[in-house]
Amino acid sequence: MKKFRQLIEGLPHRSIVVAFGSFQPVSSADELLVSSVKKIAEGLNIDHTVFAVSDLQESVMPAERSVYFARRAFPTINFAASTIKEAVGALTAKYTEVIVVGQNNSGLKNIFEHAGTSAKFIPVNNTLDSMEQQLNEAAVTSNYTAFKSHAP
Repeated sequence: MKKFRQLIEGLPHRSIVVAFGSFQPVSSADELLVSSVKKIAEGLNIDHTVFAVSDLQESVMPAERSVYFARRAFPTINFAASTIKEAVGALTAKYTEVIVVGQNNSGLKNIFEHAGTSAKFIPVNNTLDSMEQQLNEAAVTSNYTAFKSHAP
């Protein structure tokens, strides 16, 4: 017979920490985002998922392929491939509280509000965009040393 504590621990969490990214390619900016998600989730003892979404920018590869590379770079993180609207729909169906780590995006806030869930946004360092730009520029110009310096 299970004890009450075991039953409570077996129940699904009502809260989750999430982040959205393209992971094309996986960079040190993504590492900062992923480590922030993991720290917050472990600190609050709740679930976490990082969504590789293809509708954030022009996609070079499908989101499923981005998840493959992201899992290889960060094997202890839960990744999922989805569009933002599908991810928000799945999150609102299962969780009552959603904590979003990353840029404070008004479009993302509107999607959560339209789905009937209020999300808490926790900003991450604003250097994410500049790091992504430097990495993409290094890839385009075939500057391997600059590209390698921004890889996790």
